[in-house]
Amino acid sequence: MDHELFDPGQFSADLAAARNPTRAFKKALQHADDVLQARFEGQRDIHKLIHDRAWLTDHQLFGPPAFLFHDSKGTEVTQARIQGEVKRATFLEHLQRLKAAN
Repeated sequence: MDHELFDPGQFSADLAAARNPTRAFKKALQHADDVLQARFEGQRDIHKLIHDRAWLTDHQLFGPPAFLFHDSKGTEVTQARIQGEVKRATFLEHLQRLKAAN
């Protein structure tokens, strides 16, 4: 994970403090955009960054962490997706629900 691009601790703090969770997501996206812009202007090799950004965009993710679940055919089960940090107990409950559903 590129912590300069996405700081999960800062995102969690912003999300907890926000009245409207959309603001935390927008702030995280703006920060990522600012970092990418600074890297581009700094003449760094951005091929990997472009590839990573495209992958996130293709999968409709704002950034890590994200848990994507796939069926036996390799197709993502989008309703099972988890974006952002979750507590261990919450994650285990989610896995139990997935297991019970299948």
